[in-house]
Amino acid sequence: MKKPVRIEDVAAAAGVSPMTVSRVMNKNARVRESTRQVVLAAVERLGYRPNAAARNLARAGAGRIGLLYSNPSPGYLSAFLLGALDGAHQVGAQLLLEKCDVTPDSERAALARLAAGGV
Repeated sequence: MKKPVRIEDVAAAAGVSPMTVSRVMNKNARVRESTRQVVLAAVERLGYRPNAAARNLARAGAGRIGLLYSNPSPGYLSAFLLGALDGAHQVGAQLLLEKCDVTPDSERAALARLAAGGV
C-alpha cells in the first residue's frame, strides 16, 4: 500500500515551508503568485490531497462526529439518533451518520465515506 503524500513532501518538492503549502491550499492571499504556481505544480506532480480530518482538527470550529449503524429497527434508531444528536449538540459538533451492513466490506466503505466527510 502506497504511503499518502504529506504536506511536508510537497513543501520539500517545492522548496518552501509546510506553512506556505498550507497557505496556498487555503487560497491565502499572502503568497506570491510565482510561489503559488511552484507549490501547485508540486501538488499536481505528487498527487497531494489534503487530509479532511486533519483540516477539521486544524480549524478552531466545531468538529464532526461520525456514527455507523446497522440496526434498522425504528425504536433502536430513534433512541440512537436522539442520544447522538444531544451529545453532538452539547459539544458543538456536527453529526454524520452512515448505514452499513455487518460485513467488513460494508463497514470499510462506510468508514471511507465518513473519512471523506472530514470525520
